[in-house]
Amino acid sequence: MAAPPEAEGVAVHVDPSGIHMRDIIFMFLSRYIEGGAGIADEERLVYVPQLERLADDPDWSTIIVYWGDFAAFDEAASLVLEAGLVRLLPYIDEGLEQVMQQHFANRYADRGKCYPSVVFSGVPRHFTVRSLRASMIGQLCSISGTVTRT
Repeated sequence: MAAPPEAEGVAVHVDPSGIHMRDIIFMFLSRYIEGGAGIADEERLVYVPQLERLADDPDWSTIIVYWGDFAAFDEAASLVLEAGLVRLLPYIDEGLEQVMQQHFANRYADRGKCYPSVVFSGVPRHFTVRSLRASMIGQLCSISGTVTRT
């Protein structure tokens, strides 16, 4: 294994699972743009318009990824992501940034400074607001319930 890169004489921590997650997100989104084998037109219509809007619209900065699609693409990565979302989120967003720079370079550069992000929809771990606990902090889950203000 190579030594960690150094920044101004200080060793920088490299997170191998974070780098792997960045690459998984990049491959997941790129395959819809490139229209790889086994990708139906209906599936492309879910992600490609979102990426195009992200490239063109400066007011748009989020892409919605459906959990079932991501888990079907790489089940092991989805399990790792469920357990450590907070730690992996910067790498996920970096993977999206790489997709935008590679596939929509000119259009994306013209929109100005932007920090795109990925959100997941349809996560199977589902909790009610009342069942949330501090031990769940940093884990990916869906939440439902009614919040009232008194």
